[in-house]
Amino acid sequence: MERRPRADKATGELLFGLDLVVLGGEDGAEVWPVRIAGEPKGIETGQTLRVEGPTAMTWEIDGRHGISFRARSASTSSSSSAWASGCWSLRSS
Repeated sequence: MERRPRADKATGELLFGLDLVVLGGEDGAEVWPVRIAGEPKGIETGQTLRVEGPTAMTWEIDGRHGISFRARSASTSSSSSAWASGCWSLRSS
């Protein structure tokens, strides 16, 4: 059975995945798999990115649970200050 790509429900654009390395916090660096509507272009490994419209949503299915990440877009940035403005953090309660 062939897997079909998922589409964004609001725009119909195909969803693409990026593995973002998020720096900071008590645990150091983490890799967050982020889904983005539309193909991200011009992004290479190791670049600083500006992430627009980030969201995190908890999920639970059949006793398993986790957090899924989405963003409206990601683009390259030439400064580290742009990374900070597009960054978001999660805190446990």
